[in-house]
Amino acid sequence: MIAATTGVNSAPGPHIDAALVDAAERYLADLVLRSPCEYSPALSDRLRRRIWLKWELMQPTRSFKVRGALNKMRHLAETNDGPLRVATASTGNHGLALSYAARIHGAIPVVFAPPGANPAKMQAIREMGGEIRTVGTDWQTAYAVALSASAEEGMSYVHSFDDPYIIAGQATVGTEIAAQVPDVAAVLVPIGGGGLISGVATGLRLRGSAAQVIGVQPDGADSMGQSLAAGKPIMIPPYTTVADGLGSRQPGDLTFAITQALVREVVAVPDTATVDAMRWVLSAERFLVEPSSAITVAALADPGLDLPDGDVVCVMSGGNVDPALLAAVLGEHRPPTPSGKE
Repeated sequence: MIAATTGVNSAPGPHIDAALVDAAERYLADLVLRSPCEYSPALSDRLRRRIWLKWELMQPTRSFKVRGALNKMRHLAETNDGPLRVATASTGNHGLALSYAARIHGAIPVVFAPPGANPAKMQAIREMGGEIRTVGTDWQTAYAVALSASAEEGMSYVHSFDDPYIIAGQATVGTEIAAQVPDVAAVLVPIGGGGLISGVATGLRLRGSAAQVIGVQPDGADSMGQSLAAGKPIMIPPYTTVADGLGSRQPGDLTFAITQALVREVVAVPDTATVDAMRWVLSAERFLVEPSSAITVAALADPGLDLPDGDVVCVMSGGNVDPALLAAVLGEHRPPTPSGKE
């Protein structure tokens, strides 16, 4: 793990207000699962502290993304007349969530995806009724094409993270954690473009939680960490990581500002540790999580991570695993030792 980058903790600013989050909570109450936040005896014993796992992989599209997508589609449906056509750039989970939300609202979704996007997620998008256009080389270049095409074709573009309605939807993860683990001391959240961590941090603060929020990114793909160090959103070079869901090379202006204000630090984890954590969760917890989820458990295992005393929650953001990666993980699986430790 590389050195952490420290942000500044403060009360929530004007970025995402309480009314927006409250409205998202009311709307999503009957559409998404109030996902379990379960105490993990195996992890707690292993790390000698109380660890909880927030299972967002149980959502309708097997990731937290459905919260923000549904909330954004609600807003578009309320503010637009006539049939809705929506577009987005995505490597998988957001595109799947938007396709799900679009179907509920009778909209037509178009997902712009780079060639290397997770094939299992792409197939799920097609089955959900989404149209896929393969463009660019990574999320960042697909995003540029998607913005241009949206303007030309009269589609409403739905950003995967840098949007107040998306963030307000993800904030409901934080409000749930505050209710489920009232004394939580720290929450570990995976970071791609920053929508989830911005939402979780906002939701926690709006519910009066003093929990320290810690972001986790792949080593070498730490756009938020590097941006915090630079004091502004910066673009990092192209990279390759097993955590395909954390594919943004630059945080958004809004997600950067919220993270800078509310997140204590961002740490980076090597892919090898993430895959080991994915394997461990499958063995010990009997849940198949994608690398973008397992990365928070991987961060916990690093002795250099300075956690406060008290309960810790890891957000398990999704469970849409590439079959090829699953085969590799199962092929390399090693059973745990009798002590429960690898």
